[in-house]
Amino acid sequence: FSTWTTDSTDTEASLEETSYQEFTNRSFDSASRITDQKIYNYLDSTKALVLDVQGIRSSNFDARRQATLQKIATYVVGNAGEEILLDGKEITSSDSNAMGYYKHVETVTYDKAELVGDDIVLSGLRGTQIVDTASFDTMGNALDQAIKRNASDGQAIDSQHILSSGFDLHNRAADSSITTYTSKGEFASQQE
Repeated sequence: FSTWTTDSTDTEASLEETSYQEFTNRSFDSASRITDQKIYNYLDSTKALVLDVQGIRSSNFDARRQATLQKIATYVVGNAGEEILLDGKEITSSDSNAMGYYKHVETVTYDKAELVGDDIVLSGLRGTQIVDTASFDTMGNALDQAIKRNASDGQAIDSQHILSSGFDLHNRAADSSITTYTSKGEFASQQE
């Protein structure tokens, strides 16, 4: 799977390959939904540089066949070809709108991920990120989002409120405002 990006001219001459991925769908449930997937992320289609490898276990599918629970182990490839764990994540999505876009997504990050049978067992809680999206455009771009980050002990790290608008056909926002707050909810910064 190649991703190509164009500049604001939208011309074929401006296309540039920005990533390349290979997917291996290793197992499916009885409804033909992917439950075990491995993804190799490369810098480009020459495959000269592996950026990372992800093992993904998906479950708890909704009526639209979207997984509401995913466990992901992310690795880098060492010089001898060995996979070195970066982190593990458990992503839970809920409260979908009529278009199937999830309004509440919680990502819990762990220091350790171990493959045990068909499961990824996560341990060593690192932190959580909760994203609540109040509205989307018709293409699924978030227009109004609140993000909260917490440390492993549950203490707040910071939070952000992001407003975006004017998305073009490449899903690039014309306007975006990011307001960051401290762990105590006090204003820290704003980017426009």
